[in-house]
Amino acid sequence: MIDFRLEKKGDAISVVGGGHEIVFEMSDACSSIENDAIFAAWAVLPIGMRLNRRLIIDGFGDDVAAANATSLSRTWSTWLPARFSPVDLEFKHQAAPRSTSDVDLVLYSGGVDSCYNIMRRHRAGKRQAIVTMHGSGFEDEAFKTLVAKTAGFAEAYATKRMTVRTDIRRVYRDLGMTSDVTHGFALAATLFLMRSNYCSGSISADYSRTQEFLVFPWGTNSVTNAFFESTDFRMETRDLDVTRAEKLELISGDEIALRSLSFCTDRAARPHNCGRCTKCVRTKAMFLAALGDIPDIFIDRTMGCGIFDSINLARRSEVAFAVDLIAMARQRGTANLIPELDNLERRVRNSDPSPPGKRGILKRSGKFLGALVGAIVHKLTGSPGVDAIAPLLA
Repeated sequence: MIDFRLEKKGDAISVVGGGHEIVFEMSDACSSIENDAIFAAWAVLPIGMRLNRRLIIDGFGDDVAAANATSLSRTWSTWLPARFSPVDLEFKHQAAPRSTSDVDLVLYSGGVDSCYNIMRRHRAGKRQAIVTMHGSGFEDEAFKTLVAKTAGFAEAYATKRMTVRTDIRRVYRDLGMTSDVTHGFALAATLFLMRSNYCSGSISADYSRTQEFLVFPWGTNSVTNAFFESTDFRMETRDLDVTRAEKLELISGDEIALRSLSFCTDRAARPHNCGRCTKCVRTKAMFLAALGDIPDIFIDRTMGCGIFDSINLARRSEVAFAVDLIAMARQRGTANLIPELDNLERRVRNSDPSPPGKRGILKRSGKFLGALVGAIVHKLTGSPGVDAIAPLLA
């Protein structure tokens, strides 16, 4: 058993117990609830799952959150039994019901997914405050630049903008847990920490519902995300009906949103977009596929020969995005604008993405996956050369 407690110092709050400490520094401490510990449950649950230890939280929570935490641990231990165990979690005190407003709290990173979510919600007339996490991906100065770069977007689409700095990813990493699985817990902890009187929390899906099956098990998915819920607050997953390439059309129609985009993986270039890293390359290609042009938001806008050489199709996420790109280009008739797209499509159909985990969970046949990817492209676009495998989707 591990007992965790909350320690508050100024605008920072720590979750401490069993030799572990997770720190959250808030730009607006008033957005947290005094002695509320539900956020801590989501933050430390992976620790209990990893170490197979029952968890006691010295703070206020409710039975719904406690039961969901236990169910969540059982789900992950079913999927990844070599990494996680099912555990029980309880709060020492019961939280009283709180009053809420009609404003939702939305996570905003500056990337395509969160930008699209916020814009789509705004168009639907929903009121929202946004919170940006400062994790290990950004140095201090780069994060300040990101906040400045996205300030215009935040002002246009949100009632309020807040930031949270946390070392939660480092704590997980020290226990041998990777962010591809654990990032959902970090997002939920942040939303619940800052929930104050907000109605609900919102994140945008990284993948469409169809793509989820290819990248399974991903840390934020439509199954496990549903467990991040208490009596009066929950984390909603938006945009499972849309792929990343499809999201670009809405964003490109708003210059403020377009100029605010930040998705580069090159630490030296962040929060600007280098145009050369794998993520920038495929995003440039997606812009060409969806809109026929590459906007002036990249340091390097070129698309030369060998542009897709850096894309590692042993990674299931890259296969998902490549299929998305190919399908969009075929649908829009923009394939001729993208150098070496035919070669990328051949590589995708012959790919054998690495199975999740070292023990080969859900190991896939390369031949079947190649056929399936080709069939998806054919079904969506009528692209020649894959007619023989199209019946797979019939």
